[in-house]
Amino acid sequence: MRILTLTFAAFALLSSPVLAHPDHDDEEEVSVTPERAARMQVVRLISQAKLAASWNKATLVGTKSRNKRGVQQTIVTFRNPAEANKSRQLLHVILNGDGELISAEHVLS
Repeated sequence: MRILTLTFAAFALLSSPVLAHPDHDDEEEVSVTPERAARMQVVRLISQAKLAASWNKATLVGTKSRNKRGVQQTIVTFRNPAEANKSRQLLHVILNGDGELISAEHVLS
């Protein structure tokens, strides 16, 4: 009788996670916008000391798409007026279609 009780208890414990969230497939996947992906890349570059910390407060100037050598790219431009060098106040973050960083440049090529 003791073994039978332990078997039922084990079965109840193992089956409860399956029943906990029966509609988990209905959750919507949150998509990351190009602007958000670019902002995350800027934060990553700041943490790697490749950009000054003042870029954390940079403002979004605009977003545009281009097709370069058959690859769809999104260019997100930020402005940082705290940057002392006027020629380096704009930063162009270039992302591929998946939101991964291709490059971050002050002069767009």
